[in-house]
Amino acid sequence: MRLTPFVRRIALGIALEIALAAPAGARQVAEVQVVPEAVTLRVGERRPVLATAFDAAGNVLTVPFRFVSSDTSVVAVDATGALLARRPGLARVEARAGTRAGAITVAVRGTEPAPAGQPPAQPQPAPAPARDSAPPAPVPAHRRVESLLLEPGPGSGPVDVPHEGTRQLTVLPRDSADRDVPEAVVRWESADSTIARVDARGLVRGAWAGSTTVTARIEGFRPVVWQVRVVLPDSTGTPEPR
Repeated sequence: MRLTPFVRRIALGIALEIALAAPAGARQVAEVQVVPEAVTLRVGERRPVLATAFDAAGNVLTVPFRFVSSDTSVVAVDATGALLARRPGLARVEARAGTRAGAITVAVRGTEPAPAGQPPAQPQPAPAPARDSAPPAPVPAHRRVESLLLEPGPGSGPVDVPHEGTRQLTVLPRDSADRDVPEAVVRWESADSTIARVDARGLVRGAWAGSTTVTARIEGFRPVVWQVRVVLPDSTGTPEPR
């Protein structure tokens, strides 16, 4: 039986209404974003993060998320996305919805808490200087950096950054006692800022499709170099790689 144009228009209208009325969970999640993009916490500090899911058209979807920490001994995350810093280090926290996930890097600073039942160490008063003794040696303004914690590792392959999106690179200087050295200066640079730009905190932003390198420099160490690849979303109408 052939349908008249009037009947076909009615059928198309009904199909459109059914599609629009479909629950958000029935629409495919195309992207998950987590904010803030980078988090620094002190040991024992709590901080919530927010995850948002989008479909291919950029519409916000109401879907459940599953939060996962790459190292729960450094930072734990509960079902609501609340972070708890446990010990110094780096961890990656993901929010997963279906087959898609968004992630942030969490850096935890400070000292580890004392074991249960053991009171924290109390600072000892400085002994009174003996008469006619030499003045105490000055405390160095900067502690020596002995090692670096890197996230992600430069040898783990190219770092993919979405076009007009961001990706956090982290360098955490440590001293001989494996404590943070926040006064150490890390200098960041991009080999081609028309493809990817990097700010003073190591946050890389994709400017155009292509490949380049991002370098972190810290005195006393060889430059740390990441291969960065700016990738395009699956949608059409995006610029071609240079």
